[in-house]
Amino acid sequence: MPVGSVSARRFAWLRRHWFWLAPLVLWIVGIPLLLDSPKAGFVVHAAPRPVPAVDFLDRDGATVSLADFREKTLLLNVWATWCPPCRREMPGLDRLQAQLGGADFAVVALSIDSNGADVVLPFYHRHGLKSLDVHLDRTSAVTTALGIVGIPTTLLIDPDVREIARVVGEADWDSAEMRALIAETIAAFRARRVSALTHAVKKSPAPLSWELHSRAMWHQTDVRRDELFGELLLLVAQRGGELSE
Repeated sequence: MPVGSVSARRFAWLRRHWFWLAPLVLWIVGIPLLLDSPKAGFVVHAAPRPVPAVDFLDRDGATVSLADFREKTLLLNVWATWCPPCRREMPGLDRLQAQLGGADFAVVALSIDSNGADVVLPFYHRHGLKSLDVHLDRTSAVTTALGIVGIPTTLLIDPDVREIARVVGEADWDSAEMRALIAETIAAFRARRVSALTHAVKKSPAPLSWELHSRAMWHQTDVRRDELFGELLLLVAQRGGELSE
């Protein structure tokens, strides 16, 4: 049969059935876009997803859990020294930790190298990585627990230990857009915490130490803020009905 007649028949068939094919194509393509939207290389989930309990080791062999990082926005990067794109993005992650790491944020670089610290520590030394801590999963169990099918994969995790976005593959961690997205996420949860603590103070049954409260509010963007709000929460919990101004 001539090629032209085959093409004509296919075109005629598509014309007859476009009315149900078009919605099907839109559904297949559109639903994922509605559920997850890409931003700065991340696929941002429509709703936060609970992260399962994951344990791994630090450089000294002590067990660490993602729950240990609760109250921080976390960037969990799963990588290995044998993975070229992983190696390329590690310096950028180190700079990101140096710039934004602190009371509100941390980059956790989790190696799945089967040889663990024996290959990871020399890699850190060769590339001058000084801000990132060493974290190890020699069994690669994290890949199954977190549904990771390839590396590098990076998860953006909120202070309630819920995944809000992920990047599959290499990313430019030095880009202004990427850092802005992370900074916005940190700021959003910082504001939520400030609001919750302020609400707790206002609903307290008796006057609190408003001098302490005003100092804490003044230091909203300072490291000292967390210490002051910690003191304030302790007062609310332990002596709320007895405090005076």
